[in-house]
Amino acid sequence: MKKGGVGGANTQTGAVFEKQTELYENIGNNGYTVIPTRKNYNKIYNGDVLVGYQGKQASLYDFLLDQNMTNCKDINAVNYRPDDWFYNLDNETFYIIEKKHQMGDGSTVQKLFGCGGLEFCYLRLFKAFNPNIKFQMIYQLNPWHDNPKHQDYFDYFEYKGVKWFFTDIPLAVLGLKENLV
Repeated sequence: MKKGGVGGANTQTGAVFEKQTELYENIGNNGYTVIPTRKNYNKIYNGDVLVGYQGKQASLYDFLLDQNMTNCKDINAVNYRPDDWFYNLDNETFYIIEKKHQMGDGSTVQKLFGCGGLEFCYLRLFKAFNPNIKFQMIYQLNPWHDNPKHQDYFDYFEYKGVKWFFTDIPLAVLGLKENLV
């Protein structure tokens, strides 16, 4: 960061992008019922069948604690807080979604290469929760990233098995059906 710069925590365009791409709204708009819990994560229902859980940031650890994973905050040195997360009960897969908004060259582009480290830490956390669990890392990017000059990180995503999307994430990627209504 530049001396005297504002830093990522103070940028508003990323916060607006995160609000515009709320996962629970996408799920709810496709006919699922989204029920908030008292712990800041949501239960997702298809009719009367619980199909998964969704949340943001630190609610991941609230969910894991509610599942009797009392040591979840001790697995990694840092409690990483994803922009969005979804746990699909049917396919036993945890999906971590990191959102990146950029309007010009800067450090966000370089941060995308950190997906391998995040993947390692999240997988270690989820394997402690359930040794048979599957895991998928997803990046949700604004359209500025859809540019051939960023091909290096798209190649790296492919190499690591990371999925990426510009704006909305198709629900099928999360193991959910679209347009139940």
